[in-house]
Amino acid sequence: MIRRPPRSTLSSSSAASDVYKRQVSTQSTGRTTQANMQIDGDVVCTIYYRGHNGTRQSDRDPETNKLLQPVKVTVQDARRLESPPTLEGMGFGLIPHPTGMAKEDFYDDNLVKSMYYPLCEDLIKKETGAAAVRCFHHAVRGKGRKPFAGAAHCDYSVKTAFDLVSRLGAGPELDMAGFKGRVCVMNVWRNINPDASLLNHHLAMCDGASVVSPDDFVYYDVHDEDGTKSETYQMDPHNHGRHRWYYFPEQRADEALVFMQYDSDPTRKCRYTFHTSLTVSNGYRDFPRESVEVRLLAFFPQEENSMPDMTLPAELRIPAAVDSILSDLSYLPTWDDAGRRWVAGLAAAGDIAGVVKTLCENHRREGLRGEFKDLTDEEVREVTRICVQGGLVTEQISKHLAMEVPATLDPVLAAANALRGDFEHLDQWDAGGREWVRTCLLYTSPSPRDS
Repeated sequence: MIRRPPRSTLSSSSAASDVYKRQVSTQSTGRTTQANMQIDGDVVCTIYYRGHNGTRQSDRDPETNKLLQPVKVTVQDARRLESPPTLEGMGFGLIPHPTGMAKEDFYDDNLVKSMYYPLCEDLIKKETGAAAVRCFHHAVRGKGRKPFAGAAHCDYSVKTAFDLVSRLGAGPELDMAGFKGRVCVMNVWRNINPDASLLNHHLAMCDGASVVSPDDFVYYDVHDEDGTKSETYQMDPHNHGRHRWYYFPEQRADEALVFMQYDSDPTRKCRYTFHTSLTVSNGYRDFPRESVEVRLLAFFPQEENSMPDMTLPAELRIPAAVDSILSDLSYLPTWDDAGRRWVAGLAAAGDIAGVVKTLCENHRREGLRGEFKDLTDEEVREVTRICVQGGLVTEQISKHLAMEVPATLDPVLAAANALRGDFEHLDQWDAGGREWVRTCLLYTSPSPRDS
């Protein structure tokens, strides 16, 4: 449940913000009025929508920028609502959440992961009752880093959401094999400057209950620096008169804005939350906003199953599995150290087939990806052959691990590597298997008189 910040703190403004206000006021001309110094209350602002054009749009296509449509809308002050916004009712909420971290800490990626990720995971568990939460991405904006998002958007479609679930899982907290239940992709967004509350460039949120589906959803592909593509949604302006937009003026560093990016439960009324950076036409347009967003996966195995059945017909399984393996390996830089070492070890020995075969078997065991659920042993071998002979996996590993991969593999070495991999997991064998190994060792060990 989202709790409302105490009323006594809602209008408080930090000393640094007051200094910035005085500086702007001093620099202003005699034409400056109180109205254009507005920092709270309802405001009329431009929201950038994206129109449908009958084709799939992409950030790689310069023509799509022509489809952005500025629309003047009223953005309401969410702090003044009689009933505060909630995840369940509107798709977002503001939560008191001090971190004890300095602003500079957020510019250190390792500190964000080691200190801030656990805080966010605990916050989401407490607020939603999730059994497991896993942070998987963060972005800091400010000091010349990534620019603010300029169009109304939602970062995850159902496809990208389930790509995340199958690729990342829930971590050690939850066994994903045959997972059933509800899964959500969520954001935690905050101002990171404890000495200055936000005077401009807030995050505007669209009430999820005011979104018209599927009319408002415009597919938009976003490419990462390494070329990987993610399917997102931007927002068509046709129904803008129905959309209810909100912001939280003067958001402080001890407040967390939590919102839903995707909810697998089709009965929820706020499954997606469109959002965008908001520039208010006041005297603080140059306010130096510094913010961080963290994205998380939240798992609810205790709730009714809403995981879609994405099983594919037989003729589509093999090509889809090949694409899926290559997609996995395109994210190698984000794998944990153990995973990267495992890939590097097999690749150094030339056992690319071992990498592909193991990934196929792991996905088949978990049963989360439709292309692997019914994959037969023969199809696994075919997927492996395509990936190895085409050099596709070798290319990904060489690129992302910056290593030379042997072109061929000696069959004897391949068999030895496979056996080594099996016996490294001997503790996971069943009792019968371990007893068989023990018996073999007893019969093959040299007797005292032979030693």
